[in-house]
Amino acid sequence: MKTSMIFFMLSLSVAALAQDTVAPDELAPEIASPETTVDTESPHQTVTGSTINVGGTLVEKRVTDQELETIKAEIQKQRKETVLNREKAKGFQQLSKSVENLSVTTEEYLVEKRETQKQIAEYNEKVRCMQDEYPGRECDKWLKKK
Repeated sequence: MKTSMIFFMLSLSVAALAQDTVAPDELAPEIASPETTVDTESPHQTVTGSTINVGGTLVEKRVTDQELETIKAEIQKQRKETVLNREKAKGFQQLSKSVENLSVTTEEYLVEKRETQKQIAEYNEKVRCMQDEYPGRECDKWLKKK
């Protein structure tokens, strides 16, 4: 019976092997309870309700209290905030460069647009002057004097 229980513990499910550790309650309820100890023929090898690593070693439960857990949670929170702030800073740097590029290209666009509109207006005026029977003085620069 002792050998079959050990074999059962070693034949963990594939899902449990994918994790780093297996909680004792994932093995079998009769083995996982903290009071249960399974003797494995050797007096030095016993399995208790401790967490078992995938490699088969036992992980001892660490002593902790609420204050320590609060401190650890705050450290984790600050680490996450640090990472987020770095990401935000990189984002703002990229945004700043993008705004500079946008400013330059917008300026080029507006200059080209004004020049093109001026050329179109001149062309339209030239065509109007050529179509008029009696053009005014503003048409003298396009019309050849006869």
